[in-house]
Amino acid sequence: MQLANGVHIDTIHADRGGLHASSNVANVLLGNGFNVNALRTNATLRKEEWLQFDTKLIEVARQRLPLVTALIAAGLSFNISDGLGTTILEWEQVSDMEPADVSMDGVSRGEQDILEFTLLSMPLPIIHKDFTINVRKLHASRRLGQPLDTAQAALAGRLVAETTESMVILGHATRVGAAQIFGLTTEGNRSTGAQSADWDSAATGDQILTDVLAMIADAQGDDMYGPYVLLVNYPSWNNMMEDFKAASDKTTMQRIKEIPDISNIIPSKDVPASESIMLQMTSDVIDEVVGLQPTTVQWETQGGMMLHFKVMSIMIPRVRSTVTGQSGIVHYS
Repeated sequence: MQLANGVHIDTIHADRGGLHASSNVANVLLGNGFNVNALRTNATLRKEEWLQFDTKLIEVARQRLPLVTALIAAGLSFNISDGLGTTILEWEQVSDMEPADVSMDGVSRGEQDILEFTLLSMPLPIIHKDFTINVRKLHASRRLGQPLDTAQAALAGRLVAETTESMVILGHATRVGAAQIFGLTTEGNRSTGAQSADWDSAATGDQILTDVLAMIADAQGDDMYGPYVLLVNYPSWNNMMEDFKAASDKTTMQRIKEIPDISNIIPSKDVPASESIMLQMTSDVIDEVVGLQPTTVQWETQGGMMLHFKVMSIMIPRVRSTVTGQSGIVHYS
C-alpha cells in the first residue's frame, strides 16, 4: 500500500497456501526467517557508510517522533521480539468486577464474580520508504574520499517517522479482517467536546484554560485521573505563547502547565485544525507497539549497478478503552 507522501506499507499475510509477501523485500525476509540483517549482511556498503546512514536515521527520528518518544520515555511501549514475523497483535480486554464486600465477620458469602475476556486485535504493518544509489556514485565517493551523501536517507527516514507519528493521532486504514489501527482521534470510546473558541486563532488565554479544565473533568468522569499530556497543532501552540491576559507576566502555555494534572504540552502537525487532544499517559489508555526500530536495509539490481535501500520500521499505536467504554482520551473540536 502506498500513501500520499510516497511511504509504502508492506504486508505479509497467511492463507491456506502459507505465508505470502506483497513486495520483493518482504520476500527476502520471508526466506530468511524474518531476520532483518539478511538485508544488510554481505551488502555493498562498508561499515563506515552504514554508520553514516544509521546516524542520520537516528537524528531524523528524534526530531520527527516527539509523541512516540514521549510514550516510550513514559514506559508506554510494548516490545515484540519477532516483529517481522508477527502480523497481528492480539490481547484480551478484561471485564470489571463488582465492588468489594464489607462485613464485620468476614465470613459472609460475597458475590461471586467471574471475569469475562474479549479478544481484541490489530495489524502490524511495515512502514517503509525506498531510495536508490547508482554504484558509480558510490565508487566516486570512495575514490575521492568524500562522505557518502545521506540526503536521501534523511528524507526517507523523515517520511517513515512522520507516518509513524501520524498513526498515533489519526490511526491508519490498514485492516486485516476486523483488525484495524485506531488513533487518538478515531478511537470510538474517546470523550468528545467543543472548544469554546478556536484555539488556532481567536481563543483567549481564559477560554483555553476553561476548555482544558473541562477536558480534565471529562476524563475524570471516565475515572481517568491523569497525568495528562495536551496535544495541539502548531497554530494553537503559537497562540498559547501569547500573554495569558493583557500585560500578563506569563503566557497561556505557562498558565496551563501550572495545572498539576498536566505533565506536558506537545505540538504536532497531525492534530487537525481547530482541534485539541488530551491523553492520559497510562498503559490502559495507549502504548506504542515496537516490532522493529527504524533501520535501513539494502539490496542490488541491474547486475549490481543499482543499489536499493529501504528505511523501515514496525511501530504501531495500540489505543485502548475499558470494557465499559471508559477512555483516557478527550478530543475537542
